[in-house]
Amino acid sequence: MIAMLRSLVHFVLFLTLFAACTPGKPVEFVPRKLIVDHAINSTVSIHDLKGHLLCAGTRISPTLIVTAFHCVIAGVLTDKELDYLDQLEMEKQKPSFQLVDSDTLLNRIIAYGEYKDMISNDPDDLLISMRFGVVYKIDGQHDVAVIQTERSSQPYVKIRTAQLELAEPVFAVGHPKGFAYSATFGYVSVVERRLYGSWWIHANIGILGGNSGGGLYDELGNLVGVCSMGMPSHGFFSGSEHIIQLLQ
Repeated sequence: MIAMLRSLVHFVLFLTLFAACTPGKPVEFVPRKLIVDHAINSTVSIHDLKGHLLCAGTRISPTLIVTAFHCVIAGVLTDKELDYLDQLEMEKQKPSFQLVDSDTLLNRIIAYGEYKDMISNDPDDLLISMRFGVVYKIDGQHDVAVIQTERSSQPYVKIRTAQLELAEPVFAVGHPKGFAYSATFGYVSVVERRLYGSWWIHANIGILGGNSGGGLYDELGNLVGVCSMGMPSHGFFSGSEHIIQLLQ
């Protein structure tokens, strides 16, 4: 027994000396709560011009917000235009975000609110101080859009360039069923899942109305995708590479 304890002590001492002699800076530990808080504070709510909550979005710079393309469609088109779009969707059996001409959307006004603008978090009565931006860039095939705003002091997130890995932990932020600024956690189920002629990140994160356009993040809080579609147990996200391509 004494021999085993001595061996254990020697092993601990070895690990301590090895760590002390290893070159390089120690890895800085950031509490998970701070990472998730930053992502939440970088999130916005997308509204129609009447103030109804539609989607989420993520601030990626002091003047830019990324969201889903189908969110800006609902945000800028009139009820008459949306009815016409629904008819096209029924006739062609394709996702609606592939059916809108870019000239219809670019430079159109979008209403949004920042986390600090929230007056009430009641899902039946979400109140915000409205802000306005314009549709800046769009990618209908990958369901991504960028909104340009006035310079904001709101926190913003970094966009990850490295590809995700299978089973990598991720989390999403959005407004599911009106429950504003909610974070949901899961793992990457499939790195690239082909649907509707495009490739999507597939994660076991449930998606409900209000999640669309919100960010998907890695463990360090880097933006890795934009929520596009899903169901209560799975979600599909446009990868960050499409955001980067859109901004070039």
